[in-house]
Amino acid sequence: MLPGAIPEHAEIAARDNDFPKYAQLTQPVLLMASKEIKTTGPGRAAARLHDLLPDSELTVFPKLDHFGPEKDPAGIASALTNFFLGHSA
Repeated sequence: MLPGAIPEHAEIAARDNDFPKYAQLTQPVLLMASKEIKTTGPGRAAARLHDLLPDSELTVFPKLDHFGPEKDPAGIASALTNFFLGHSA
């Protein structure tokens, strides 16, 4: 996952002042964050996007850190499943 993480962080940094542009997205969006939601760039970005996106859900995993998918794959899968089942066509 690390090769993908570096460009992801660069993209987040490059878009730091572009958040208002995302407000025009109307499809449902699931944002997920760890206990580090207030202390990391990706965490703060998730919270900020949640405030802007008209149809977003923010799921916070208060006991997990950046490695949540490895530490609690069932919990992450459950959040994804609930989101997608709740937004099926």
